[in-house]
Amino acid sequence: MVTVEDMQDYMAVDADTDKTVIQNLIDSAGVTIASMVSSTLSVDILSTQPLFNTAVRTLVDFWYFNRGNNGGTREYPAGFSEMINRIYALNSLTESGDENAN
Repeated sequence: MVTVEDMQDYMAVDADTDKTVIQNLIDSAGVTIASMVSSTLSVDILSTQPLFNTAVRTLVDFWYFNRGNNGGTREYPAGFSEMINRIYALNSLTESGDENAN
């Protein structure tokens, strides 16, 4: 599971003034990614997967550093779609009962 402290380290953000902003972005990224990859698995279950957490970190970093940038960037960061596709594929196999999925 991604924490505010993890994100501060990941993004090299020393100031504690944005902790609430970062937590809100973590929560939003988790829900966004979970809705992209599964209709049945919760954020809590998905957050046990390293690739899911990497995708959360990637999206939070992107959103954090592009706040207020109206239309000047892509909707998602480079490589994010590939992570989502892989998470979706792994969890589709798990949801279908394939015990060898992970």
